[in-house]
Amino acid sequence: MQLSSHTRNLLPMSADDIYPHVKQLHMMENVLFDISHHILHQPTLQSTRTSSSPHAAPEYLPYCVFTSDAENNLEGTSSWAPGSHSQMAQQYQDDCSNGLIVRQLFVFLKENIIFDIFENELTEMNVFTDEISKEYINKVPGKSYRIEKILKLFIKTKKCKDFIECMRKSSSHRHVFDRIQEYQKCEEKNALKIVEGEGPKFSVNRQLLQDHFQVLYYELEPREIADEMLTTGHFSPNDHDSVTDLKNRNKRLHSLLNILERKQLYAPFLVLLESLGHTVVLETLKTESQFNHKPCDDALCIQHSFTTLRKELPEIDHSTLMVESVLDDSDISDITGCDHVIRQKSKLIKIILKKGENACNTLLRAIHEQLKRDDLIRKMISKNDYIQRRGRPELSPNLRSLTTTCLTEHESFLYDELEPLDITDLLFEEKAVTILAHDEITETICRENQTKNLLKTLMANNRDCLHFFLYIIQEKKQFQYICKRLENPANVYVDDSTVQRTWSSIEHELVREPGCVENEPIQVKLTIPGRMEIEQDLVQCISSRNADILETAISCGQMDISEATKGSVVLQLRPVTDDAVQTLLNAIENNRLLDMILEMVKKVDKAKVMDYERPLQIRVQVVYAKSPVTETNTGSLNATLIKKRVKINEKTLFEELEPTVIVSALSKTNVYPKTALDRVREPRSCFKQFQRLLAMVEEGSPESVEGFVTVLSDLGYSEIVKLITAPDLENKSDLIEFPEDHGEAENIRKLITMNYKNILNEMQTPFARETLSKCNGNVNEIREILFDKCKSRRERMNTFLRFILHDDHNVVQFAKVLRKTGLKELLSSKGKRQRENMSDQGIVLTFVGESFLESPDEVLFDSIITLSRGDDKTDAWTETINFQNHSNFFHSFNIDIPEDPFQKSFTRNLLEASNLEKLVGEIRSLARRVVLCKHIKDEDMIPGTVYVYEVIVTYRKKQIYIKEMNRQEEIDFFHRKNDNLIKIILIKGGFADVTETKRKVHHEYKKFIKFQNIYLHHESEEYAAIANLIAHKKVETYKQSLITVKDSIPINRIGHIVRNAVLRALSKEMITELCFEASIEESGNIDSDPYYCRSSSTVKRLKKELMEKTLQSVSDYLGSEICEEMQRYIVTDIKSKFDFDLDPFTKFLGISKLILIQSIPTGIAAYFFNPYVSVIVGAASMVGTFIISINVNSRSWRRNVASEIYEKASKNREEVVKEVTSNAKDQCVSTQWDLNYVAGQLNGFTEELAVRRFGKILKVYILHSVTFY
Repeated sequence: MQLSSHTRNLLPMSADDIYPHVKQLHMMENVLFDISHHILHQPTLQSTRTSSSPHAAPEYLPYCVFTSDAENNLEGTSSWAPGSHSQMAQQYQDDCSNGLIVRQLFVFLKENIIFDIFENELTEMNVFTDEISKEYINKVPGKSYRIEKILKLFIKTKKCKDFIECMRKSSSHRHVFDRIQEYQKCEEKNALKIVEGEGPKFSVNRQLLQDHFQVLYYELEPREIADEMLTTGHFSPNDHDSVTDLKNRNKRLHSLLNILERKQLYAPFLVLLESLGHTVVLETLKTESQFNHKPCDDALCIQHSFTTLRKELPEIDHSTLMVESVLDDSDISDITGCDHVIRQKSKLIKIILKKGENACNTLLRAIHEQLKRDDLIRKMISKNDYIQRRGRPELSPNLRSLTTTCLTEHESFLYDELEPLDITDLLFEEKAVTILAHDEITETICRENQTKNLLKTLMANNRDCLHFFLYIIQEKKQFQYICKRLENPANVYVDDSTVQRTWSSIEHELVREPGCVENEPIQVKLTIPGRMEIEQDLVQCISSRNADILETAISCGQMDISEATKGSVVLQLRPVTDDAVQTLLNAIENNRLLDMILEMVKKVDKAKVMDYERPLQIRVQVVYAKSPVTETNTGSLNATLIKKRVKINEKTLFEELEPTVIVSALSKTNVYPKTALDRVREPRSCFKQFQRLLAMVEEGSPESVEGFVTVLSDLGYSEIVKLITAPDLENKSDLIEFPEDHGEAENIRKLITMNYKNILNEMQTPFARETLSKCNGNVNEIREILFDKCKSRRERMNTFLRFILHDDHNVVQFAKVLRKTGLKELLSSKGKRQRENMSDQGIVLTFVGESFLESPDEVLFDSIITLSRGDDKTDAWTETINFQNHSNFFHSFNIDIPEDPFQKSFTRNLLEASNLEKLVGEIRSLARRVVLCKHIKDEDMIPGTVYVYEVIVTYRKKQIYIKEMNRQEEIDFFHRKNDNLIKIILIKGGFADVTETKRKVHHEYKKFIKFQNIYLHHESEEYAAIANLIAHKKVETYKQSLITVKDSIPINRIGHIVRNAVLRALSKEMITELCFEASIEESGNIDSDPYYCRSSSTVKRLKKELMEKTLQSVSDYLGSEICEEMQRYIVTDIKSKFDFDLDPFTKFLGISKLILIQSIPTGIAAYFFNPYVSVIVGAASMVGTFIISINVNSRSWRRNVASEIYEKASKNREEVVKEVTSNAKDQCVSTQWDLNYVAGQLNGFTEELAVRRFGKILKVYILHSVTFY
């Protein structure tokens, strides 16, 4: 696409103006690509704001004159010889000119270069053949995007001259070279000189663009904007990557807006929109009007049949091919970027709808002419007519009165129960959500985030979407459980994590430990002496299939509960994994059994558990489960195995078998009755005959199945016979996938149990449906449970997952579905276990033996658990808040973390480590309740803890009398000093004039509170004011910690830190030590037994592996040293500025182990490890044939290898220092910018709190630092 003169005007300097500074330009070019443009040009930008012409171009040009400070910092600047200046300047002049040509012709080049030919030419040139370059080029699929990547690599590496030479030699790209020559001639004629032009007569900012995000999303393709911005010089190749590498259009647009804001490129952006003809966008931004996308009739018909088309359209490749004439490369990229075939079809349909009438007509014509599906078109027309006639649907009386308040009241329940994918699809079908809203919900992987976006959309209630949401949950069977819950008032949720734990001490006394146990079903008997009501409650909870208890059994114990019976509490447990029983009963090394039991006890009515002051004792006895002895029928087992494999390989059998031939052969035997064979012959369709044949086999006796296999063998289906009867993998056909690998299934099963609650939280019906379509067993029963309207989502998905876990094939298929839908992280072994580890609660474990208590012989495991309350209770309780405006304000609290798809900062890791998500949850919980404490310990005083002292006020004979509840409490309350506390005198009783009552109480205690901030609150008043105080304290404390750490990041010391760390890491002693420690997979390290090799090829291979692992260890050590040194600087800086304890900042100061260590070493490894390892390892190829054997674990041999590494690494030490310093500094700068952005949001929230809080206090009395509420 050719640029208009307005866009060309953004390059104000001619080549002659640029050349005097080309040396400085190229020495700093890589740094410029990674550092914010407005930071480097701050003086120019300041002048821009005062300029009479807001679109004056010079300030936006990346190729500018550096200041003397920047010039002095350039390595080697002062060492130029006078005689060499002209020659070097000429070289840089050529590089600069060629770079400008490739930039200016970027769009033309990517559209006209033939990738396959170009790739071969690059190979012949031996350019960009290393692994790092290949990975960079192939990051985004699609040939046009790979051409982009190659062009950007030429620009980054300053090899544009080589590119132009390649085009000159290429016969296939003669037209490209002609265009380059044409441009060069124009350049010689000074075509780049500035020509005055005018852009749009208005300005924009980030907020305006965000407010009109929808029109940008509909009308702009961010990749196109990024192309033009790169061409005009406003974007570096890294900026361009930040936009174009993203597969999701929503994220691309957000990334584009972030760059425009960071580099303050709004004026060039408007000029560009005008030159590209985006009048709708410009008019919307100028008038700040509401964008309204009006669909045509065909689009309405398609959208009203959205879920039908999603199912009925053929596979995505075929569907895309049908409408390829209306799709471009970005559309294809967006479609293939979706993780699941259903989402890919959904994306295709939405793209068609967005493109308008011509695209919609193309799709309908393809359905009619190519698919021959007139029945589908008739169904679409019928549904469209029905929805148009129906209009706004009717709701039941109970739902009709509901407003968005019901979503707030049931927020916790909805987060647990909503299935956003199906619900959003149905809302879109009803035109209740826009394409943008649908994308924001469904193109997010995590169900929690999908639910968050769905609730946000419903709360906004645009397009009357709440009404349609209620209609959907009313009509659809699987959502009626939600419907019934919303019809009733919400229960007040109390977060027990705010209150001290129930038990002050836990003792576990072992009477008998198991030896080696079989992994068989076990029976666990729990006896609670004198507490029969607790036993009964436990049995009732387990027998009712309580989802939480079933989750606990699997996640804590890797066991599935079959049943629970009375007579104490007797649990029948079935192992899920191969070592579940042995692990569960190993109480010395883990607390799985204890955890499981304590989690179950939590589900019992708390009043019953806590009613007694004496300790709660639980006797635990484990035996093998009793089961009736049955004779093993080998024939029956073989038949079951064959039926199972027939089901698994149904598709292959359908492709290979001929039903009529098989039925004819079976009719000549007495294996199956004639009526069964006639039923198979009855249908005319081959597929239906095949289905009935398989059903007949699956329902047949073992003898019938054996006869079926014999007939197949006689008919020559030997490969099929091997497939369904093979005892091991060696006998299966090479063409058939055989998923029955127990080892693979067992590994997956352990990962599922480890992450069980996370997986359960993510499960939605579409995933379960797809998995069941490939499963063995009683699939129909589980499918019915998925749509049980009386069960919650968690109960239904719990049943589904337990069904999956007990079959190897099902487990493997489930893992495949998770990977295909982008949820493979749920099977990560690095993930945290989603259960509270009770061992953190100070468990006292002792072995008392059977001399203490006799245990029957058949008992495998015997122990006593003792739970004590103690006297350290906090007397904490909750008070509810019934103030709707307050509730809405706190529920809306959220912190937007800047997008960072390429991990250029460690902000997100820092905020996760500092529990930002927990802070958000705590603030939101204040929407409905506050927690108050009467007794408190110093270690429990987290910021925002409310410490209450109660007084009772009575009124007798016109006098006010104050009664103290407890003298000791008064002393503790007024003498305890801690800034984390919010002290409140809670007044009970009094008379009608609350203000006068508070005045009297203040007068009574003013001698204590003269120098303290203490608030007076009457029990008759709303607790919203206290919630405001808590929120202010929590957010201010967090913000202060954030700002302190941000200001203490030692950016100016990074060069010094890196250089010292590199000197230590690349010292000969350190490399030698790490080489000694490096463990070769085949031989070990120096602490292992001697490992002698005589073969030169073996020594060469082991030497290469040793060098690679040593270099990786050096890289890790270097990163660790840098991070720890930065942490020391941060701690020292904070101590020097503030005279207080660092405990409040503990959660931030773990960054050396948790945050930077995850990011900085990665950059080091990428730069240090990959380019040089091949050079170093190349020395290994010179090893000749050995006469004597070599011990690769010996110190002498490894010391020689370490010396080779040291010599090579020393030559590149300065390059390592330079690159690592640059990367680390860029990360720190980006992090500081992001933390400022987050702190600004926190500050905005506290300012809003101040308005809400103090706006109501001005009219009441404030005396001696005491605030009356």
